[in-house]
Amino acid sequence: MSLPRVMAKRETNDAVILDLSVPEDLEVFRGHFPDMPVLPGVMQVDWALRLAQAYGLISGDAEMRDFQVKFRNVIRPSIPLTLTLRFDDIKRRIYFDYHSAGALMSSGRLILQAEAS
Repeated sequence: MSLPRVMAKRETNDAVILDLSVPEDLEVFRGHFPDMPVLPGVMQVDWALRLAQAYGLISGDAEMRDFQVKFRNVIRPSIPLTLTLRFDDIKRRIYFDYHSAGALMSSGRLILQAEAS
């Protein structure tokens, strides 16, 4: 599956913030919906997990057990997008939110499998 382009990365004490470019030609837009393409929710969840792995918030072999997500606005191709990722090691959860031009697009949490002892 394809990932967006990461244009910039910032870190705070508890978060990784990624400025993303979501080109129109990403495979995820094909067929979802032909006359008005939108970023599927399953991709938003997948990107949050894969980018948290890629930027070292969690290990590359971490697996998701469950998730919750709230959609506030539709994410269309070619809009500037910022993804904020936070990891709570004690609860084994990744918290994420997508913003565009100051508006919250979606937010949620990914609940990870317990670490093997």
